Amino acid sequence: MREYPILDIDTDYVIGTGIDIAVLNLYRNYPCCLKATVIVLCRGGKIEGLSNLNKLEIKKNDILVLPAESIIQIESIEASPDLYVMVFSSKFIKGINFPSKLVDCQYLFKAYPVVHLREEEGEAFEDLFKSMLKFFSINKSMKPEITGHMLLAILYKIVETAGANHDFSTEPVKNKGELICKKFYTLALQYYATERNISFYAGKLNITPTYLSITVKNIMGRTVMDIIARLVINDAKSKLKSTDMPINKIAESLNFANASFFGKYFKRHVGIGPLAYRSSDRTRQND
Repeated sequence: MREYPILDIDTDYVIGTGIDIAVLNLYRNYPCCLKATVIVLCRGGKIEGLSNLNKLEIKKNDILVLPAESIIQIESIEASPDLYVMVFSSKFIKGINFPSKLVDCQYLFKAYPVVHLREEEGEAFEDLFKSMLKFFSINKSMKPEITGHMLLAILYKIVETAGANHDFSTEPVKNKGELICKKFYTLALQYYATERNISFYAGKLNITPTYLSITVKNIMGRTVMDIIARLVINDAKSKLKSTDMPINKIAESLNFANASFFGKYFKRHVGIGPLAYRSSDRTRQND
């Protein structure tokens, strides 16, 4: 059985320098849904891929922030990347009381996960990461409250730097429609595996399904169902490519009534059934 890429961690957090190329290759060409929160500082090399269906590129002096429920896929790795990495488990993140400003910025990080730094800022963040590495190395059993506050401080600094460099705006959304789309997308990332009914999301937002459909289409350029389907299909492709899970188990994990319904849904969006997709993928890998 092929190993499924690790999307979460058992410990509260992991902080280190560098990632082995073999580890990065686990996520290469495979869409994966993160359960952990990941922060990466790149000081050399380049990585290209996708994040939440959008093109992603990180290179020297970039910081990458991937909140929980982000869908990632690595497409190319140029040179040996020089990375500082922090990974916080889903359980740990759920225990943190995020201020409203950072809750709002999680949506922005999902849309704009890369913050570009000037050279001096890259050096400053590298010093910060090195200090944290040293601090954590001599405090193996640090209280979660301390670690949580340190994470919040880093996120605040990243948001401040991003705003100063005009990488993306941290200002409140401009109108009600943008706010609705922001909340809908956050809900979709959380519930796509179990909820594919527009009424569910409209109910969560206290608006009518028609209003939600029109607003999302006008602002995001895609329908509600298309956005949810992309998330579902990416998850399904990940399981088909990265595991030997039976089709009925994949269908169950995505809340389909049975494998037949899942197969028809998958074929409608991909063009071939899940078994054919898995088989063709493995044939290409064996060529």
